[in-house]
Amino acid sequence: FVPETVFAVVLQLALGCRISELLSLRWGHIREAEGYVLIVNSKRRQLKGRMWRAVPLLDSLRPWLVLLRASRGGNPDPRELVIRTRPEGYVFPRGQHADAVGSHAAQNTIVEKIARVLRRAGLKIPGKASHAMRSTFFTLAAASGKISKELLKGYMGHAVIFEGSSDEYLAKLITAITPEHRTAIALPHPKDVRASLATFVVAPGWKKLRPK
Repeated sequence: FVPETVFAVVLQLALGCRISELLSLRWGHIREAEGYVLIVNSKRRQLKGRMWRAVPLLDSLRPWLVLLRASRGGNPDPRELVIRTRPEGYVFPRGQHADAVGSHAAQNTIVEKIARVLRRAGLKIPGKASHAMRSTFFTLAAASGKISKELLKGYMGHAVIFEGSSDEYLAKLITAITPEHRTAIALPHPKDVRASLATFVVAPGWKKLRPK
């Protein structure tokens, strides 16, 4: 069951977030009407303790969200994790809170699943697990010419780009998101991905790259 690999890959490509941040993402963080997604910062020390950042909700991500929402029954609870790390009906060990997110074991599992997909496609970067999607987001967004380097750093969670309190920082960042930012990266449509499976060829020798 763990994880829903295709959605994890697509969401990382679309949001440029770290894997730990992806596993903390909840449906309530996706503001579809406003066109942005809230990310819980995993490296708050370098961001002066700021808990949140905002990134554009790519227009090309919306068809994937439709599919993922449908797999949740069409109307998932805003508090529910977008990428589930436990199967439905999972009984948590005694003393472990049922709302726990991103446990070490679950993160390791999802990272290994993603890495396996990348190896099969011949896209695995040595020494990097799921970083390929985050770096792809940065590369494509920068190459689009639609997002300034300053804002792109803010989207990536690399540095604090605005002064002021956390609330003021987040408000300014959200205001800076323009419609052009939501079209900066064009993800493939789910139908195109499904169609491409007919011609997909596994990378030669991919099994040899699997960890022992």
